Amino acid sequence: MNKFTLFSFTRAWRHTLLGVSLLGLLGLAPAHAESPIDALPEGTLTLIAPFSPGGPVDAIGRVLADEISKRYDRTLVVLNRPGASGNIGAAAAAEAEPDGRTLLLTTDTVFTVNPVLYRDTMPFDAANALRPVGITGGISLVLVVNPEVPAQTLEEFVALAKAERMHYGSGGSGAPGHLTFEAFLDAADIDLDYISYKGNAPAVLAILSNEVQAGFVGISNTLPHIEAGKLRALAVSTADRSPFLPDAPTIAESGYPDYNVRFNLYTMVPTGTPDTVAAAWEAALGEIMSDPQVQERILTIGLDPVYADATTTVVLMAQDSAKWRPIVEALNLSVQ
Repeated sequence: MNKFTLFSFTRAWRHTLLGVSLLGLLGLAPAHAESPIDALPEGTLTLIAPFSPGGPVDAIGRVLADEISKRYDRTLVVLNRPGASGNIGAAAAAEAEPDGRTLLLTTDTVFTVNPVLYRDTMPFDAANALRPVGITGGISLVLVVNPEVPAQTLEEFVALAKAERMHYGSGGSGAPGHLTFEAFLDAADIDLDYISYKGNAPAVLAILSNEVQAGFVGISNTLPHIEAGKLRALAVSTADRSPFLPDAPTIAESGYPDYNVRFNLYTMVPTGTPDTVAAAWEAALGEIMSDPQVQERILTIGLDPVYADATTTVVLMAQDSAKWRPIVEALNLSVQ
C-alpha cells in the first residue's frame, strides 16, 4: 500500500512539524489504480470526538463526516463524548467493536500527555487499545495578552514578565495551552503564575477580563477577539506564520529559534480492526485531505490542514510523547 508523509497543504507551510525532521519518510501521492476504499464498512458509522461541540476536534470531525457522505455514500455521525481531557471519548472508542464502524478523532495529547497526567487513573490502554489511521488536521496556537498589558512585542512581554508578576491561563492542566506556555517559559527563562480553567472558553474570557494577562490559545478561538482589538496577538507557536495573523511573528522569529509547537489530530480505530478496513480508512482520509477544497475549508475555520499516514503518525506519536513527558513530569502534573 502507498504511504503518505506528514505535510501541510497550505501555501507557505512546507516545513517539518514540531521540529521533527521527516525527510526520510517523504513519500509520493497515492496511486488509485487499486483503491482499498471499497473495504469501508457500509451504513451508518460513528466518529467519536472526545471534546465539546464547537471546538477544533468537532469542527474537523464534521468536515470529515460531510466528505465521507459525499464521496463514499456512507453516513458518518459525529458523537461528542467530552470529559477527562479526552479520555472518556477515547475509552469509548477503545471499547467499540473492532469492525471499522467506529473512529476516534482526538488531539495527540490524549496519547502523548494523558498517560502521564492520568498515570493512576487512565481508563484505557493508550499504548495498545487503538491504532492510528492518520493525522487529519492540526491546531496552531497564538500567544495573546489583554490590551491593558503594555507589551506590544514578545520581547517586551518577556521583559515585563521579568519585572513584575503576571498570570496566564489555559483550558486545563496538561491542555495544549498549558503545555505550550510552559515550554515557552522554559525557553524564555521567565515565570508566570498559572490559573487553570475548565475549558478554552472560560480561559479566553479570563484573558478578556484581565483576570489573567496572557495565554496560548487556538487561533480559531481568538481571531474574532484579536480583530476586534479585545486581545493582542504577540506571536504564534508554529515555525511558520499563520495566514490568519500574517503580522504576528513566530516565537522562533522572535529570538527562540528552536521553538515550534503544533498539536495534531489523530484519527484512530480500535485495535483488532482488520488491516483491510484500517487501510480503507487511511486511503479515504488521505484522498479527502489531499483535496484543495477541503484544505481551504479547514483553513477557513482557523485550523491547519496537515495530514500524515498511519506509519508517520506512529513515529510522531513516539516523538511527541518523548517531547512532552519530561515537561509534564517537571511540572509534577497529575490527575487523580
